[in-house]
Amino acid sequence: MSRLGVTSKCGSKIACISPDGGVIFWDAFAETIVGEFSSADHLSNPMLSIDWLTEDLLCFGTKLGSVCLLDASRLKVVGDPLVSHTNAVRGLAVRSQESFFSGGGDGQIVEWSLNKRSKGRVEKKWSAGKKGISALGLIENGSKLVSASTSGVITVWNTEDCTALHKVTGHVNPVSHLVALSPSKTSDEKTLKKRRKSEFVAPSLFFTAAQNERNILAWNLASIDGSFLTLASTENVCHLSVGLWNSDAIVSVVTDGGSLLLYRFSPGTKQRKPVVPSKVVKFLHGEGQSLIPVRFAVVREDGKILVIRGDFAKPSMEMLEYDDLEEQTQLIRAASSRRKKSKVSTQPVVDSPKFGVSVGLKAGLKREAEVIDPVQKSLGERLQEVELHEDGQDGRSGQSLTRLLVQGLQSKDKSILRQVLSVDNEATMKNTLRRLPAEYVTALLKVLAESLSTGMQPEQATTQIRWVKNVLFFHTSALASNPNVDTILAPFLKMREESEALLRKFSEVKGRFDMVFAFAEPEDLDKETDREPVFVLNDDDSDWEEKGLESSSEHESDLELNEENGEERQSISEGDSEGEMVIDEDDED
Repeated sequence: MSRLGVTSKCGSKIACISPDGGVIFWDAFAETIVGEFSSADHLSNPMLSIDWLTEDLLCFGTKLGSVCLLDASRLKVVGDPLVSHTNAVRGLAVRSQESFFSGGGDGQIVEWSLNKRSKGRVEKKWSAGKKGISALGLIENGSKLVSASTSGVITVWNTEDCTALHKVTGHVNPVSHLVALSPSKTSDEKTLKKRRKSEFVAPSLFFTAAQNERNILAWNLASIDGSFLTLASTENVCHLSVGLWNSDAIVSVVTDGGSLLLYRFSPGTKQRKPVVPSKVVKFLHGEGQSLIPVRFAVVREDGKILVIRGDFAKPSMEMLEYDDLEEQTQLIRAASSRRKKSKVSTQPVVDSPKFGVSVGLKAGLKREAEVIDPVQKSLGERLQEVELHEDGQDGRSGQSLTRLLVQGLQSKDKSILRQVLSVDNEATMKNTLRRLPAEYVTALLKVLAESLSTGMQPEQATTQIRWVKNVLFFHTSALASNPNVDTILAPFLKMREESEALLRKFSEVKGRFDMVFAFAEPEDLDKETDREPVFVLNDDDSDWEEKGLESSSEHESDLELNEENGEERQSISEGDSEGEMVIDEDDED
């Protein structure tokens, strides 16, 4: 089955894996979200594959190799995890409500029994090869199992004795989607059972698509000698759905570019040339505006295609008529529709032991009363709460910011990334990056490098640098094991060298300015000296004028005496000098 999303047995519910490793449930008839579920460790142990056991019971495989059962109506895990794989479970195929198959990255295929006696017992287990299993599918009413490996090898197994019937190759990369051509989903379960028993003969046609490959291969079990039909696509495949309508096969392909491709052909007619899309559908925000990506599409028996488009946080659903579409159809739609109420649940994978595995298998399940969580907030409201840190609050938790960050990195939405990366709360920043999956580290560093290379305010640049520092701190091992780490960190090293060069120039300029300012400073006239005052004026003294005059007259008299004494000393010295000169002359005589 397709690992991204599946429809229930009667087609009334759709389950789709969310980008953060949880699951979202839609009502196919009401075209609304009816619930969301994510385990407590969904970031480190996300869901990788899902399939329906009954109309209300879902099984899902995890990254750590366990298989769990989920009650879609109560959004609760039923029983304990089923553990038999040592690596990620990427393939699930349900044969009945009491039996299903799982394929893991360890190369093992396990058949599980879920009746009242076994309660999750391993019925059969065999090795499919050294390579891991990437997808599983059942054909011919469950009598044969098709497995696809990470090396692109496709094997058809007999489910009774676990022997390989056919083994073919057609893909180079790991097979990501494997869908068998089965009767289209209908809301009337009695009609479906009637067709299975009488008029309908299960076909032997199944379709495969691989990672980073544009072509879809259609395999016919009756002539599986190597011949197959090729469906040509212009982009990589993100989701694959197959249905029957008026004896023709309708294949819907959702590409990684967000377009919807529809193929129509006769299953019994062999075609040598690749089949091109008969309809190409694109959703736009407006005339000449950006593309609204298609996330999921289901082909129904009445020739209608149920489409889920827009962002996962606030998606829109729409039913398209195949005959009303043109070869190239562009539909103008709003960005997103108003989201209705839904139940949201987050709990650990291990549930209470009182819920046995057999409890959720029968229709007479007694449901317990539970408190429905508040209405799920829109993406805009969640982004507004991120801005609470500017008012002195801590803002959203690290887990919520991680989900927003992952959504922004996957959708490349600049508004989401700008809001998340503007958070400067250190605790929130660390919690967000601590929970960020390692596969998004490279994309986050690219976004930070582009943001820092553009002009921004110093405060914003400081916040961005703190994000870079914390990314390097929490994901050092992931970067060290990346062979392209030099290319990833090259922009930051270049920015550092440029900053150091500018710092040296600014230091030189600052030194020159300091020298100029030092010479330009005026002398401090208020600086204290060690000299004694010559004259002290006392305001309280009433005779200050007389004393001042007396002191000044005394000072003048002293000066006059000094001048007279100086003249006398000068005359005496001159007389002495003359006397000495006279004596000297007499001595000569």
